[in-house]
Amino acid sequence: MRTWIAIVLVALPSGLCIAQSAPGTTNLGCHGTYSNYASADIRETPVSGIYIQVSNDSVKVQGAAGLDATYTVINRQDNGVGFQLDSNKAFSGFLNRFSGQLSLMERAGAVNADGSFQTRQILNAVCTKASAIF
Repeated sequence: MRTWIAIVLVALPSGLCIAQSAPGTTNLGCHGTYSNYASADIRETPVSGIYIQVSNDSVKVQGAAGLDATYTVINRQDNGVGFQLDSNKAFSGFLNRFSGQLSLMERAGAVNADGSFQTRQILNAVCTKASAIF
């Protein structure tokens, strides 16, 4: 009986570590610039400490002021993934899988009759594999 309990106690932490990092999930750390379009003076503000988690069906963004959310992947291409916020379709993004370039955008204005629309880029960042600090 003691041997069985010892095996469970040894295996439990390993199982918990595996549960934290789901298969098919990529964790990235990003830094770049945030564009302030709220005023007449467009400012580019440096930002860092943005963390994204990319899975097959979603992109979770953390550390990007006003843009933190879990986005749904809506477009997979050879060069990257496009994603959109379910609660507000005006917000979307694209992550280039070759360069690590992350763009978070907002639709500017109405959608035209042909389905086209303009966007303004809010966040432009470069992402690399996130690594532990210890």
